Amino acid sequence: MPSAGKQDVPSRRTPRRLHRVQTTLDYLAHRLRDRFPDERVLTLFGAGGADGMSDLDREYVKAQFNDPAAAVRILVATDAASEGLNLHRTARYLLHYDCPWNPSRLEQRNGRLDRYGQGRDVTVHYFVSEAVPDLLFLEHVIRKADEIREDLGSLNEIFDRATHRRLIQGHDAHTVVRELDTSIDEVRGETAIDADRTPAPAMRAASEAARLDAMAEEIDLDPSSLLETLDTALSIGRQKPQLEAAEEDGLYRVRTPDLPGWRDVIDDSVRRPATNGGLGAMPKLAFSTDPFIESLGRLTVFLPRPDALLIHLAHPLVQRGLSLLARRRYPGERQVSRWTVRTGELPDECEALVLFSVEEIAVNELRETFHRWVRTVAFPVRDGELGQPLPHAPATARRGIAGPSNGEAGETATATLDSVRRDLQRWLHNHRDQLTDSLNEQLHIDQQTARQREGERYRQREGELSALINQATESRLEREIHELENKRRQGVLFNQADELADIDRSIDAKREEIERRQSHYEEIRTQLRQERTRILDHLIPSRFALAGQAQVFPVAVEVRLPVAQA
Repeated sequence: MPSAGKQDVPSRRTPRRLHRVQTTLDYLAHRLRDRFPDERVLTLFGAGGADGMSDLDREYVKAQFNDPAAAVRILVATDAASEGLNLHRTARYLLHYDCPWNPSRLEQRNGRLDRYGQGRDVTVHYFVSEAVPDLLFLEHVIRKADEIREDLGSLNEIFDRATHRRLIQGHDAHTVVRELDTSIDEVRGETAIDADRTPAPAMRAASEAARLDAMAEEIDLDPSSLLETLDTALSIGRQKPQLEAAEEDGLYRVRTPDLPGWRDVIDDSVRRPATNGGLGAMPKLAFSTDPFIESLGRLTVFLPRPDALLIHLAHPLVQRGLSLLARRRYPGERQVSRWTVRTGELPDECEALVLFSVEEIAVNELRETFHRWVRTVAFPVRDGELGQPLPHAPATARRGIAGPSNGEAGETATATLDSVRRDLQRWLHNHRDQLTDSLNEQLHIDQQTARQREGERYRQREGELSALINQATESRLEREIHELENKRRQGVLFNQADELADIDRSIDAKREEIERRQSHYEEIRTQLRQERTRILDHLIPSRFALAGQAQVFPVAVEVRLPVAQA
C-alpha cells in the first residue's frame, strides 16, 4: 500500500481487517495512519500478556466503531475480534490480510458482519498468491465454501478435513482438491430432492397473523391497554400517572423507580446491569415494537436498544401488576368498587349501556379446570329497562372514552344500575344454565373423539406386542432348538455322550427362555389391557364429565353514558 500523504476516506464505514499476528497489526495500522487521519483508524487485539488490551479499551473501540457518528472508518483487528462482536450495523467490507487454516474460523470472522440485521450486501476480500501452493489451495477451499453455503448451508467438517490433510499432513494438493470436490458432489446428491410444484397454502402467514390479531382484540391486549393496566397497578395507593411519556414517541419513564412493593422487581427485571456493584441505569419502557424497528437498506429489522426495554405480557413487571389488580377483586382492607362509569358512543335510542363482565369456570370430575374465561356482555338500557344483549364484539371495540367529570353523571349511573340489577341477576342464572348445557354437549363430542383415539392407540400397541412375541420366540429360539435337535440326532450315530448332554441342556435352556419370554409378554399384555380399561372406562369418562354445573361469577359492571352527559 503506498504511503502517500494523509487523505480523506469515504463517509461510509469501510474496510474492517482481521489478522492474527500483533506485529502485522502494528504494521497495517502504521501504514493506514500514514495515508488516512489517525482518528479514522482503530485497532483491536487480545487481552493476554502484559501488553494486552484492557477491557475498558476494548469496549471503547467497539462502541466507537459501532457509532455511525464517530470518525472511525477502519478497524484493524486480530483474531480476538472473530468472536463475540457484532459489527454489522456499521460495517459491510471485510478484508482478511491472512486466512486461518481452519475454515470454521473464517466463517466466524465473516459472521461478525454477515448476520441478522445487516441491511447491505457484505463484501469479503481475501489475498491469493499464485506463487504459494498453500494459498492457492486455501483459495479453492474458500471459494467452494462460499458456493456450498449458498446451496446447503455450512459444511465445515468436510472443509476442515481437507485443510488438515493438505496443510498439516502434507498430502498432494491436486489429490485433496479432487477428493474435496467429490465429497461436495456426494453431499449435493444426498440432499437433492425433487422440487414440489404444489403451491404453498395461500396466505398462511397472513392468516396466522390475523388469528393473533383477533385473539389480541378479544382479550383487549394492545400497547395502549398494556400501558394503562401497568400504570393503574403502579398507581394503587398513590397519585396517577406513574408512567410519564418520554421525549420520543412510544417510550415512557417510571416516575418513582423505588416505589414500595415495586423496587425489587424493577431492580431485577428493568434496570440495566451495573459494573460497579451499584444500581444500573433505568431504561425507558416501550409497550410496542415500534421504537425498536429500523430500516436498514431494503430490510426492516428489530434491533434492541440500550436505553429502552420492551414490556410484554410475560414481563415480571406486568405479572406483578396483574397479581396486585387480581387480588383487589376479593374482600379485604383494600377492596375496591366493582362498578364504574364511562362515556362513549351508544346504540340508537339507547339511554345507557351496561357492560357486565363475568368469569366462567367449569371443572370436570377429576377436579381439573377445563374452562375459564372472562366475558363482557353489553346490554342496552331503554326507558329504564334492560334490553337483549348486543351482538358479540371484541373487547377493543367496547372501550369507553373516559370517566364522567360531574356528580350528576354518577347519580344517573347509580339509578340506572339499580333499575336493572334484578334483570342482570336473572340473566346471570340463565347464562349459567345455558353454559352448562353447551359444555355438556361439547364434552360428549370430545369424549367420543378421545375414546376413539385412545382405542386406536391401544389396538396398535397390542399389535406391536403380538408381533414382538412372535419375532422373539418362534422365529429365532424355535429355529435354534430345531438346529440343536438335528445335532443331537447326528450325535447319536457317533455316540458322543458328553456333546449330547450339552445339547440337551441347551435345548432345555432355550425352551425355558421361550417360556420366560412368553410369560413376560403375556404379563405386559395383561397390564396393557388393564391400562386400556382404566383409560377408556374410568379416566376419559371422568375427564369429559362436568362436575355439577358451570360457575359464573360477576366480576365488574360498567355503566356507559352518552358523551353529552359527561
